[in-house]
Amino acid sequence: MARVVKSVLQEELKRVNSLRKKYEEKLDRLPPGYLLRRGSPGRGYYYLSYRDGEKIKQDYLGKLSDDEIKKYKEQMRLKKQLRQQLREVKENIRYLEKLLRK
Repeated sequence: MARVVKSVLQEELKRVNSLRKKYEEKLDRLPPGYLLRRGSPGRGYYYLSYRDGEKIKQDYLGKLSDDEIKKYKEQMRLKKQLRQQLREVKENIRYLEKLLRK
């Protein structure tokens, strides 16, 4: 009986590790940081602001169309969602590894 449970836990650990890898790959494909708008109303310019080690960097994007702004905002929303899922998967991995050690 114990072997069956251990086998099931090992399979679940493999599954959540593959999920973790999938989420990390998706996050790597998304732009870093967040969209930052500067300038007066109607004449705004956009930057992609992100952290590089200790420094905060900003890449100039220029004037963006409404569609481009929507695209960046959607990517930021997706990134937030993926980070939450990744956090949950990492918690599951820690829990499963703890169970398998016993």
